Amino acid sequence: MSGGTPSLPNHDSAQFSDSAHPFSTGRLAPPKAGENSGEFEIYRAIFDSLPASFAVIDRSGKILEANAAWKQYTGTNPLFVANFGIGQNYLDLAQQVTADYVDSAEAIVQGIRRVLAGERPDFTYEYIYSVPGIRRWYRLRTTPFRSNQGPGALVIYTDITKRGEAETSLRHAEAKYRSIFENATEGIFQTSAGGRYISANPMLARIYGYESPEELINSIHSIAQQLYVNPQRREEFVRILKEKDVVFQFESAIYRKDGQIIWIWENARAVRDDDGQLLYYEGTVEDITALKEAQERIRNQAALLDKASDAIVVQDLQHHIQYWNQSAERIYGWAAADVLGKDALALIYQDTSVLQKAMHQALVQGSWYGEIKQWRKDGATLLMETSLTLVRNAQNEPMSILSINTDITVKKQLEEQIVHSQRLESIGTLAGGIAHDINNILTIITGNAVLGRNSLPANHPIQRNLSAIESATTRAAGVVRQILTFSRRQDTEKRIIDLGPVVQEAIHFLRTTLSPKIEIRSDFAETMPPILADATQIHQIVMNLGTNAAHAMQTQGGRLEFRLRVVSLDAAQAFLMENLRAGKYVQLAISDTGCGMDRETVRRIFEPFFTTKKPGEGTGLGLAVVHGIVKNYEGALTVTSELGKGTVFNLYFPALDAIAEPLRTIAPEQQDGGGRNIMYVDDEADIVAITTQDLQNHGYAVTGFTLPHEALETFYANPFYFDAAVLDISMPKMDGLELARQLLARRPDFPIVIASGFIRPEDHERVRRLGIKKLLEKPSTVSNVGASLAELFKELSR
Repeated sequence: MSGGTPSLPNHDSAQFSDSAHPFSTGRLAPPKAGENSGEFEIYRAIFDSLPASFAVIDRSGKILEANAAWKQYTGTNPLFVANFGIGQNYLDLAQQVTADYVDSAEAIVQGIRRVLAGERPDFTYEYIYSVPGIRRWYRLRTTPFRSNQGPGALVIYTDITKRGEAETSLRHAEAKYRSIFENATEGIFQTSAGGRYISANPMLARIYGYESPEELINSIHSIAQQLYVNPQRREEFVRILKEKDVVFQFESAIYRKDGQIIWIWENARAVRDDDGQLLYYEGTVEDITALKEAQERIRNQAALLDKASDAIVVQDLQHHIQYWNQSAERIYGWAAADVLGKDALALIYQDTSVLQKAMHQALVQGSWYGEIKQWRKDGATLLMETSLTLVRNAQNEPMSILSINTDITVKKQLEEQIVHSQRLESIGTLAGGIAHDINNILTIITGNAVLGRNSLPANHPIQRNLSAIESATTRAAGVVRQILTFSRRQDTEKRIIDLGPVVQEAIHFLRTTLSPKIEIRSDFAETMPPILADATQIHQIVMNLGTNAAHAMQTQGGRLEFRLRVVSLDAAQAFLMENLRAGKYVQLAISDTGCGMDRETVRRIFEPFFTTKKPGEGTGLGLAVVHGIVKNYEGALTVTSELGKGTVFNLYFPALDAIAEPLRTIAPEQQDGGGRNIMYVDDEADIVAITTQDLQNHGYAVTGFTLPHEALETFYANPFYFDAAVLDISMPKMDGLELARQLLARRPDFPIVIASGFIRPEDHERVRRLGIKKLLEKPSTVSNVGASLAELFKELSR
């Protein structure tokens, strides 16, 4: 025989008794004389036709007979040296095996001996025979057998290679899939249609918080009620499986054993028999709690990003927009759905070269910060304070660019406006100082002209020259007032005024500043009702609109026209005029023949900071201020324009049934000084000399001072010597208001007139607090000073 190792289970434990054996009669040897030889031949043919290898051994183990299959089996085995082993002892042959099969041979010999000894009814042993190039499975079976030579045994070898290979493959497959089942990182299950677990792997038990699959299976009697937070989700899960037989990533909230809620995905299929009847459900479970928490964090972060006031944009390295928060929608005007995937360079960036440099720095250094111009959807320019940050993936590779954009358009415009305002403030301060000095000079010139005229006969040829000098100084004083108005260094308050003279004064100032290529015309109605307004603000309106018109005609020149009319608006017309009240209005129309504006520019022209001028040429606040002033007067402002033809602004001011106040106080008729003693203090000696001389000519006794402390010492020596004082405000060491305070401290009822070449807004308040009634603006002629003194004395005599 060949050796073998026990490896296959015993699949045939039935006894092979004598009665069951076809040769139980023991007729193995040829028949003797007189016996039926035909019967023997039949038995012999049957014996040889059996596919298993049969051998008959006697009680000692000697082989008595073998069939054809045995002879074929042993024909190549060197142990069976002759006649297929017949006559040799099988037990001895079985022990003559290589070391690889010693254990198997010993087991076979002992099994056969026990059968021969009658200790067991049969013996079966399966083993693998393996030599180079050959691997086969055999089953050996030994049963008792009695021949005509006495008791023995029948040894049967069956080739079970096919079954052995199949069983080995099955064991390997079972081991493989059992390992997958036991060690899978996802939960694996089979559940009945009624909602109980049939099988579960260890991972499913761990996901649900159980110690073992057995505990899970034995504990859960209703999956829907015990596991699902919302049992209706289990019903939906089953419904889908019944309808479609499969379900993918079915998301549900599940209770763990400890009561904690987790989130899972289920992938499952319905298993059916050949008739289509449902057997069970099987599938996998994945714990997605961490994913859900991450998604929630992302949603919360996205919500925070949407609450940010800055525009937050993420773009890939090819500039395709990947994220666009709500502030980006608000600032740029595009909805996220309209821009995702689009090229950010083409969409929002004006100067792509600047962005390319910024992107390069972000890629090399990781970040970039600076200011950059961008577009809104409506074409408006935005100045953005932008931070670019390089975002890397898990492999530390550049993935995208995070862009945080702060809209600083208004901030920059406000900064520019502040700088502009500070510049105007500086100009105003300079203008105030210049005005004081110029007005003092003009006072000297005017005073000398008046003195010259008064000292000459009325028909003297020099009178005309002196009048021209006086007229020129009056005009120069008007120019100084216009400078102060332009630099906003004068107080403003509404008064009942005649619009014509104010507009005319502003037009006169415009003529001196605009290009000679621009023709200025004016057409005023002869009579117009007054309006309630501030002359300074009206002056500002005319200057602003006139300057804008000139800007529109700066290349080719043109015509600038001012028209004043009285119009009556009915209810319908008034409603269309920014919802005015019906009634009478003074209409100021300012038109030009410049380049004109398109419809979109006209629509936005009164927006603060909107300007069509180049940087540095305007702040965009002028027309907004004009509009605000007109609205404050309960009026209206309209504009019509056409490209290439020009623009017309129509301003409507409510007309009043009243008499306009004079723009400047007219001096009353001169009265004789009556010898009253006047203290006159000014740091300009020429002004003191001229004024002293002229006041003396009008009957006053004047004591002039150029140093305030000398005037104070003289007053202290005899407080009641002087009847009144005229004091200049701007003087070194002690200004006129401080001198007035000390004079009034000694004599509270002392009449004082304050004069200055530049009166600041705060000077009015200081004068009021001191109780001084008269504030005189230079250049003041002697008639102005005398008139002010006359009014003081007249009030005192009441």
